[in-house]
Amino acid sequence: MLTFESICAILYHMQSKNTILPREDSERNKARVLHYITRYFPNAHVAKSIHSYNSNLKHSGDEGMVWDVDASIGDGNQICRHLIDFEEAYMRGDKEEAVYHLCAVAWRSDELLERFMTSMEPFGITETT
Repeated sequence: MLTFESICAILYHMQSKNTILPREDSERNKARVLHYITRYFPNAHVAKSIHSYNSNLKHSGDEGMVWDVDASIGDGNQICRHLIDFEEAYMRGDKEEAVYHLCAVAWRSDELLERFMTSMEPFGITETT
């Protein structure tokens, strides 16, 4: 479960590296990450984080949470396939599978946005490990 302290620690770590937050104070003040996580769709964020953890265990074992950017490069097609799978599970009344596919849609959407914002493949440079 995300606690206020753990979120603050994450944000402090992100800020200390100064890698993704804007440098200008006026823009930094708009990056309300804590408020976004805790006030907008908190149940969806928790479900998505559990989905990410379980997927990470499946694909990477117990190595800790790490995104292997080269393992599966999302291009939007995965989102559509998971939406179709969600619809089929929903129509069958399988809520657990429906939630799984909605979480996959959300995760893949985050992935696609991250790749676009950072010019990663398929939108630009190819990441290699």
